Amino acid sequence: MKRPSTKNLGILLIILLILMMGMILLFVVRLASVQKSTEVGTEQSEAILSNETLANETLPEFPSESSSVVVTENLTDPSPAEAVATLPGSIPFEEYRNLTSDFVGWLTIDGTNIDQPLVQGPNNDHYLGVDYLGNKSSAGSLYIDYRNLGNFYDTHMSIYGHYMRNGTMFHDLHLYKDADFLAEHPFITVYGLREAYQYEIFSVQIVSGATYYLYFDMTDEMLVDYADYLWRGSIHKKQPQYPKDLRLLTLVTCTYEFDNARLLIHAYQKERIPMPEGQ
Repeated sequence: MKRPSTKNLGILLIILLILMMGMILLFVVRLASVQKSTEVGTEQSEAILSNETLANETLPEFPSESSSVVVTENLTDPSPAEAVATLPGSIPFEEYRNLTSDFVGWLTIDGTNIDQPLVQGPNNDHYLGVDYLGNKSSAGSLYIDYRNLGNFYDTHMSIYGHYMRNGTMFHDLHLYKDADFLAEHPFITVYGLREAYQYEIFSVQIVSGATYYLYFDMTDEMLVDYADYLWRGSIHKKQPQYPKDLRLLTLVTCTYEFDNARLLIHAYQKERIPMPEGQ
């Protein structure tokens, strides 16, 4: 049997070397493509996911623990003179309503950069990728759940917003992971057309975006049980004092303790303040 020549072996080795280099190059290109896709996905998903799961199902039976929560008397509206004095400033509602019919109010939280218009879309996906004017934006908007009434009279209202690494939108909600910050800045203010609503934070939760649910349209009894349930799941144990006409607010954004995590800030309505005339 004739042995292959040295020349033929050399050619074969060169071909094998070229094939190996091609495979390595293809692997590098694919790896770079995956990394780029991951970076783009991370930038675009600095956001909450819409919360529509089990929206119409019956509220589950919560653990029947005896509540140590104090229930106070009903809210009372302060006089207009007191109300105007307590407002930090006026919101140009007419100007924003002229810009977009989806504008419903304003959200501000003392001690944070959160001072933004609120909108409400036809679903919980619409404002994830556009600003309040409808322009494409990775920062999205702060928006209330489409199932809410939009007039701040709900028994439970939810507001969603992106966690942006540049410190905007709902980035500063992460400050509430610190108990001292919560103690110093416990209030959230929502401005509507005719009234401002002050809420006091009573629960801070870190949950899975795949398994958490928010419930709306509850009876008074269910609402107190639900608030108690949220309080028991809080990372801080600040003792709440619910008013008898309990109204809840939940702020939702992403967090990164684990995959698909969500940060939920729960608060109850503490005061209603009439807005100044000519607002």
